[in-house]
Amino acid sequence: MAPVCSERARARLLLDAFNILNRAEVPYCVLHGYEGYPYDVTSDVDCIVSAAFPCTLAARLFCGSAAIDCGIALVKLKDQSLVLARCEPGSPPTFLTFDLHTECAFRGIAYYSDAELLSGRRRHGGFWIPVTPMAFGAHLVRRIEKLQMDDARAASLSRLYAQDPAGCRDQITRFWQADSAAIIITAVRSGDWYAVRRSLYNLRAEMRAHAARRWTWRPVTHASTKLLRLIRSVIKPETGLIVALLGPDGAGKSSIIQALEDRLRGVFPRFVVHGFAPGILSCFHPPQGVNERPHAAPPRSYIVSVLRAVLYWFVYYQIHYRPVVHFSLAHSTLVIHDRHLIDAVVDPQRYRYSGPASLIRAIWRSIRQPNLIVLLDVPADVLQQRKQEVPAEESARQREAYRSLLETLPAGKLVDAGRPLNDVIGSVEAIILSHLAARVRSRLRFERRATCPNASPAMASHSDSSAMGN
Repeated sequence: MAPVCSERARARLLLDAFNILNRAEVPYCVLHGYEGYPYDVTSDVDCIVSAAFPCTLAARLFCGSAAIDCGIALVKLKDQSLVLARCEPGSPPTFLTFDLHTECAFRGIAYYSDAELLSGRRRHGGFWIPVTPMAFGAHLVRRIEKLQMDDARAASLSRLYAQDPAGCRDQITRFWQADSAAIIITAVRSGDWYAVRRSLYNLRAEMRAHAARRWTWRPVTHASTKLLRLIRSVIKPETGLIVALLGPDGAGKSSIIQALEDRLRGVFPRFVVHGFAPGILSCFHPPQGVNERPHAAPPRSYIVSVLRAVLYWFVYYQIHYRPVVHFSLAHSTLVIHDRHLIDAVVDPQRYRYSGPASLIRAIWRSIRQPNLIVLLDVPADVLQQRKQEVPAEESARQREAYRSLLETLPAGKLVDAGRPLNDVIGSVEAIILSHLAARVRSRLRFERRATCPNASPAMASHSDSSAMGN
C-alpha cells in the first residue's frame, strides 16, 4: 500500500491555506476540531465564512498567484467543499478539504448565522475561531444533530464550558427547556455524559423544534436545493474523471493503478477499474490469471472481425459502458482504464481482430472519451526485461505505434515509464492533478461573477487576479 502523506506536510498545507485566507482578509472562523491543529487534522476543515464572501470567491483565491507560489492547487470544487492539493517530489500528494458554510445548519435548519459566529471571533495560532460560547454552542448542536457524543468530543465540550460557564449556559437554554438543559449542564460540569447519550434522540427533536420556529420554510427549500444539486450532478458530472492508461505489456499499468487508488483517495472517494470490452462468454467462463500468450490465438476472419466490432464492441460501449461510467462520474469516481478500445488499433492481434483500423477509430470517436489518455512509454529492451509475453520485435513495433497514435489524441500525455516505479507514479499523479486544477479554473472563469461590493480591497484584488487564470 502506498504511504500516506505525512502530518508535517499536511500541517504545512493547512497553515499555508489559512495564510492565503488571512492575507485576503476573508472573514472566516474554524468551527470545530481546531484544538489539535495544525498537526492533528482528522477530518475536513469546517469553516464559517461571511455570506458576503461565497464559496466561489474563496475558490478563486486558491487558484490565484498566492496559492501558486505556495505550491497549492485547487483540484476539486463541489458545492461548498474545496479540495486543495500539494505535490512534493518523492512523496504522495497531500490533500486537504475545506468545507465553507455561511451558517451552522443541518437539514435546512439554521442554528447559528454567520454574523453570530463571526462576531468577536478570536485568533488561535494562525487562524480564527469563534468566541467560546459560540464555539461551544455550534459544537454541541453538531454533536447532537449527528447523535455522536464519544468521550473525546464530550471532553472538548467540557473544556469549552469551563472557559465561560455563563455564556455556554446561555447557548444551552437557547435550544432546550429547563429539564433538558439541566441534563446537559450537569454533564458538562461533571464529565458524566451517560444521561445525555441516553437522551440524544429526544434532545435532537427538541432542539430542531425550537430552531425550526424561526425558519418555517427552510427545510423545504433545503430539500429542494439538495434535489436540484443531485439532478445537476447526474446530468452534468463535474468531479469525476476518466483516465486511460495505454502501453505495451510490461509498461507497469497494473502497479500504477494499484498505487493511484490509495494515493488519490483524498480527492476521489471512489475508484473503478475498466479494461477492454470483456469477452462475450467471459461472464460464464471468467479468465483465470494473466494471459501470458496474448498472441497465441489465431485472428478471426475479416467479416467476423467487422461484425464483432460493430455488433458487440460498439453496442457495449454505447449501451452498457456509457451509462455505467456516467453514473460513476456523478459520484466523484476516478475511472481508470487498464486497456481501452483504441488499444485494438495498435495491437489488433491481442483481440483477434483483422478488420480495418479505420473502423476501430470510427467507433472510438463515437463513444465516451477519456478525459486523459496517458501513454506509458518504455524502451523495447526494458519491456523485454520485465515481460516476455511478446517477441522483442513486437515490443518495439508496439512502442512506435503507441507513440504515433498518441499524436492523434488531443487528451494524450506521454510519461517515461522506463524510470523507477515511484517516479512514474508521481508523473501520472501530477498529470491528473494538473488536469483537475485546470478544469476547476475553467469552471470558475465560466461562472465568474462581479466581486461582492462588501468585500475588502484585498479580497477584491485577490479574487480578480485569480479569476483571470494562470
